[in-house]
Amino acid sequence: MENDLQNIEERLSNLEKQFKWHNHADGYSQPVFTPQLVAGTANVVQPLYGGILGENVTNGAALMVKSDGKIYKADATSQANADAFVGISIQDSVAGENALFISCGFKTDYTGLTPGTVYYLTNTPGVIGTSPGTVTRKVAVAISPTTLMINLT
Repeated sequence: MENDLQNIEERLSNLEKQFKWHNHADGYSQPVFTPQLVAGTANVVQPLYGGILGENVTNGAALMVKSDGKIYKADATSQANADAFVGISIQDSVAGENALFISCGFKTDYTGLTPGTVYYLTNTPGVIGTSPGTVTRKVAVAISPTTLMINLT
């Protein structure tokens, strides 16, 4: 009986590691099973495993796919780079890991945003801002002080 209880506790502990807390703009939080997140509603985020990272990235970095098929920090220094934008990283990750990002949906871990403000790719790799880089590429709109609505198109 004691071994069964230890086995159950171990399995629960391993299962808990597969969940992430998702905070909503309305203050509601919920655990979300990472491999089965659903796109586009106000209550869930859509992380995508879009390939292997070609460099280290931080949470919130704008990402693009390069011709080698790997994911890198995006910038607006050329039309090709701006067109290759795929989304915003949802966690710190290192080169060689799976890229985890949102291409369409809500990212709710910001502070100090002004609702209605548009965010663009900048010329600094991975950085989005309220002023566009060389090529104008809109990537998100602030919908609350803590939430960006990411839009790939």
